[in-house]
Amino acid sequence: MSEKIETVNNAVACFNSLPESGDGKYTLKIIVGGITCALKLIYERHYNELKERYAKFLLNDPTDVRCDINIDVFAKDEWDSSSFPAIDVHHINNKHYAFRWDFHSEFDTITGNGRFLSIPDTNILTIDSFVRISYSLMVVLHGGFLIHSAAILRNGNAFLFSGVSDAGKTTVSRISMAENKVLTDEISLVKPSAGEYIAYGTPFWGELQHGLPDSGALKGIMFLQKDTDVYLSKLNRKKALRKLMTNVLFFAKDENLSSRLFSICCEAVTLFDSFDLHFLPDNSFWRCIDEQYSEQICSES
Repeated sequence: MSEKIETVNNAVACFNSLPESGDGKYTLKIIVGGITCALKLIYERHYNELKERYAKFLLNDPTDVRCDINIDVFAKDEWDSSSFPAIDVHHINNKHYAFRWDFHSEFDTITGNGRFLSIPDTNILTIDSFVRISYSLMVVLHGGFLIHSAAILRNGNAFLFSGVSDAGKTTVSRISMAENKVLTDEISLVKPSAGEYIAYGTPFWGELQHGLPDSGALKGIMFLQKDTDVYLSKLNRKKALRKLMTNVLFFAKDENLSSRLFSICCEAVTLFDSFDLHFLPDNSFWRCIDEQYSEQICSES
C-alpha cells in the first residue's frame, strides 16, 4: 500500500514542476452539448488530426470565447510506463487526477482548467480520452452526465440505446441511419432544460466514427439486450437508476461530485422512460418502440 501511495504522490508531483499554462502554439476550440472546450496543443500533427476528428463540433468564432474547459497539453521525455498499467483516478486537494501508463492528467472543476502530460509520441486518441474525462466531470456541474449510448433522433424525439461494449450500440446505429438521424454511436451527453432532459450528439464516437452536433428532447432510454425475440420491458425507477448509473461515464473519486451525479440520475429517471430492449439485428425494434409511444400518446390524449 505504501508503495502505491508513493507512486501516486510522485505522479501528482509531476504537475508541480509544470507551468500553470503551457506554451502550445496550436489552439483548438470545440462545443459539445453547449459546453465549450479549448485545447492548447504542442504539435501541429495533433492539431490537424484533432481538428479533423472534431470538425463538426468546432466553434464558429473561437477567437474571443472563454471556454468552460481549458486544457494545456504537455509532453515528458522520461516516462515510467509500468507505474499505472490501467487507469487510476484520485481526488487530491480539490483536483481530479487520472493516471495511465501513457498519460497523467489533472483537472480542476472549479476553474475548468486541466493539464495533460503524456509520452512525447502519443496519438490523438490519448488526448481524446482526457477530453472525455473532462467533459464527464464538467457536465455534472451543468446538471447532466455522459452515458455509454447511441443517441438517435426519430420523429423529433431523442432515444438512447445504452449498454456496455458489444451490447449492440453500433448495430442499432447502423440499422437506424437510413430513416433517422444518428447523433452518436458510442457516448451521448444528456443535460436538463426547461423541465426535461436533452440528448446531444458528441464527437466521442465509436466504430462508426460518426457524431453530429444536434440534439433532441429525450423520450426514452433503451438498455440493450440481444435476444431471439423483440420486445420492450419497462423498468421501475429503482432498476432504471441502477442501469443508468452502470452506464454513466464518470472518472472521479470526489464524494461531493459523485453525490451530485447520483441526485441528477435520480431525478432523470423520473422525467423519461426506461426500458430493457430485447432486439434482433434488424429494424423490428423500431416498430416495437413506435407501438409503445403510439399507445402512450393515445392514452395521454
